[in-house]
Formats: sequence, C-alpha cells, structure tokens
Amino acid sequence: NYDKGNEGVVRKYVNHLQSEIAQSKNENSPVSLPTQADIQEAYENMLTIVLNERPDVFSFTFGMPGENEMKELKQRNIFVIGTATCVEEGMKLQEIGCDAVVAQGYEAGAHRGTFLTQQKIENESSSIGLMALLPVMADTLQIPLIAAGGIMDARGIAACMLLGASAVQMGTAFLGTVESGTSSAHKQALYSANEDDTEYTKLFSGRCARGIRNRYMERLAKEKEFEQSVMDFPLQHTLTSPLRKTAAQTNNADYLSLWAGQGVRMMKEEKSAGTLMKELEDELRRYKANWLSNDDKEPTE
Repeated sequence: NYDKGNEGVVRKYVNHLQSEIAQSKNENSPVSLPTQADIQEAYENMLTIVLNERPDVFSFTFGMPGENEMKELKQRNIFVIGTATCVEEGMKLQEIGCDAVVAQGYEAGAHRGTFLTQQKIENESSSIGLMALLPVMADTLQIPLIAAGGIMDARGIAACMLLGASAVQMGTAFLGTVESGTSSAHKQALYSANEDDTEYTKLFSGRCARGIRNRYMERLAKEKEFEQSVMDFPLQHTLTSPLRKTAAQTNNADYLSLWAGQGVRMMKEEKSAGTLMKELEDELRRYKANWLSNDDKEPTE
C-alpha cells in the first residue's frame, strides 16, 4: 500500500540518520520507489531467466508461483521448493506441485516466509518454533521437508532429521564464512551476539525479519511517527537502502540490517564454507554411527 505521507516521513528519518553517520557531505540522489508494475516486471524478468537457464532447483519464498508459472517450471523438470511457516501454507505449496517445502521456524534469521494472510505476516506472535512445526508438517505433507531456523551444527541437523526433515537449510552459520560477502561490521556483530540479542523488525524492509538488535531498531521503535509510517515491502526496503549502504561503507553496525537467527551465539571462528561443510558432515556421520550402535544394544532394566 502506497501513501505519499508515509513516504515523506520515512525519507525524513532516513536522510537525517544518513547525514549523521556519513563521513562526507556529498549529497546522495534520492531513490525512486518502484511501482507495482515495476515490481511485477522485475519478478517476471527473474522468472524468465530461471526458465531459460533451467537450473536443477528453483527455491522461493514470500508466496507461490501462479499455475502457468508452475507448469513452465515443471515442463523443464526443475525441482521446485517453496517456503512455509505453518501446515496450511505447506499444504498449499504441495497442492500447486512443489517438490519439497522449507519448514521455516520462528528461530530463523532474516525474513519470514509467511504468505497466506496479512495478519500472520504482521503478527510475530503467531510464529511457530521449528521443534513444534516439523513433526506436524511431517505428519501432514507427502513431500520432503527442509528444516530451517536456528540450526547451527550437526546436533541441530540430527534433531531435525529425527523430527521428520529430509534436509536442512542453514543461513546464519554460513554468514560468518570467508566467502559469504557479509560486511565486516555484520560479521563482528554475529560473533559477539547472544541468543537473546535478536528480534523481529519491520523497520528496515517493511516485512517481519529477525536480526540482531542495534541502535537503528531501538531508536526508531521509539519514534511513533516513523513506526506508524513504515511502508510495505519492498518500498520500505528501497527507502532505507541508502542508509544501509552508507552504514556498510563506514563499517557502522548500528544502522545495518544485521540478519541472524536465534542460534547466533553458537557462531565459531571465521572459516571457509568448505571447511564448515566438512565439519558438519563429519559430525553428522558420528551422530549417525552412535544411533546405529545404540540400536544394537540390549535394553537394560
């Protein structure tokens, strides 16, 4: 929903904060907001690239492709994965022909994949934790589940598999890797954060996302004029992008969107993605070996 007054309020606060943290007085050109037609065109262009490139897997969030789009994907033998935060969403994705579903728990960092109702999109109290979500989705759906949310090591992977997942999706654990492209300020925040340092916010993008609490979130949450003027995604995201860009350039974590899940305290030292993958595989292999050995043991009285 577009409101010129809300746009003016958001621009006012963003411009003020940007001028506070900028190291130079150079004027930045104001960003232009995309129209609904622009957003639709961008989506169609991205989907056209997917259809032309024919990747083995196509994964999406924030909703569902249309019937014709799913038909095009299936005709190209592309494995399609959607994102769900409740059983009802998972069933919808299964009905349209998805080959697997990411079961995203409350613990997950960054944006929630909720899409069925506006109330659920805006109300974080309706979110479901992964331990509660996985079993009920496994009991209801007929397609494979990919668990996401707070998984940081092989213990989390093993637990998810016991609860019905066929695979896991890990985000925060890989943000700290050498190849991630995460800014140094974001990485420093990840390695110093505790499990209670993250919270949901719409102030950066206009859509609920979990990140490490920083000055931007604390400061603007107190500004009722700003909080009540937050625009829908991706309009809010577009309006705050200059501030986040300046924050990244000045290595200022206070005004970055520091996306992270609730397992962030388990972040270890920086390593390559390949090293992290090998560690996870080796640990999981040991867990599986222990399961098998325990299964062979006689029960004791």
